[in-house]
Amino acid sequence: MPAALQILFEGVVFGLVSVFAAHLDEVSLAAHSIAINVVSTTYMVAAGHQLGGGGAGGQACWRRRRARAATRGWTAILLGALFMGGAGVLLGAAPRWNRPHLHPGCRGDRRRAAVLLRIAALFQLFDGLQVVATGALRGLGDTRTPMLAHLCGYWGVCLPVA
Repeated sequence: MPAALQILFEGVVFGLVSVFAAHLDEVSLAAHSIAINVVSTTYMVAAGHQLGGGGAGGQACWRRRRARAATRGWTAILLGALFMGGAGVLLGAAPRWNRPHLHPGCRGDRRRAAVLLRIAALFQLFDGLQVVATGALRGLGDTRTPMLAHLCGYWGVCLPVA
């Protein structure tokens, strides 16, 4: 139940943000679409680390090898942080590489998309850390802590900022 609530908390906030974005003008909406596509792509790598770290850590925990479970969880978190930190640096340093013409049907303004990608660069590391740590905790059987973190983070920070 806590894992389902965690997904619900996140999904509802993203749904509400989509409703907010629907009220933007065409150029801003196109820029928002570009930024969401880029950060969704980087997020998938972190999600892979989540599954790998959670599964490997949970397997070691099940075999009563606590030290190995901890090592696998922290390794997944480190790899996720390195990738997402690098993605954040790349987005912050060169946000214009992602030209609107690379997105068929999107006539977004490059300047607006670049601004959004710089904002996205700021949260890449934290987004990666939360998803991989969630997987590591799930692998250990703790679903309550990530649920509470998602409730506070998404509803207390993300929604008001959006």
